[in-house]
Amino acid sequence: MKKIVAIGGGEIGGFGKPIETTELDKQIVKLTKKRNPKVLFLPTASNDYEQHRKN
Repeated sequence: MKKIVAIGGGEIGGFGKPIETTELDKQIVKLTKKRNPKVLFLPTASNDYEQHRKN
C-alpha cells in the first residue's frame, strides 16, 4: 500500500539554524521500507528562505 505523509513547519536548517525535523524524517523513511525513497519538497510560497529557491 502506498503512503502519503504530509507535514508542515519545522526548521530544516541552514545559515546557523538547527535541523528540527531529523527524527520525524527518519520515521517517514522507515514507513517506506526503502533504502532510498522518493520524496517531494514543496517550499513555502512566501519567499521565507532564499536558499530553497536556489536548489
